[in-house]
Amino acid sequence: MYYKDKHGKWVQHHTILHREAEIIKKDLKHLFVFVAENYYYFGDKAVTIPVEYQDTIWKRQGCKSSHGPEVVVNFLTWLKANYDFGVLGNPKDNSEAQKANC
Repeated sequence: MYYKDKHGKWVQHHTILHREAEIIKKDLKHLFVFVAENYYYFGDKAVTIPVEYQDTIWKRQGCKSSHGPEVVVNFLTWLKANYDFGVLGNPKDNSEAQKANC
């Protein structure tokens, strides 16, 4: 969503989201970001996670990783068997996205 130009200034790729100065400032305040090639984003198309994996899901933005490898492997196996990687839904709490139906 953001990159630094040749002068080291942050530039935002064209987007209908995160356009307000306060949100951009919040987006850019951290030194580290999460980058992934394979991810699942359900947004407004959230699915019911089987009971045995519900403790692996963080109930807000962010992540945690205090689960045994067997639980993680089994959860990923279930996820891969049922869903494709990528963006599967729109942000459920963003009115701009809802208006644009992106």
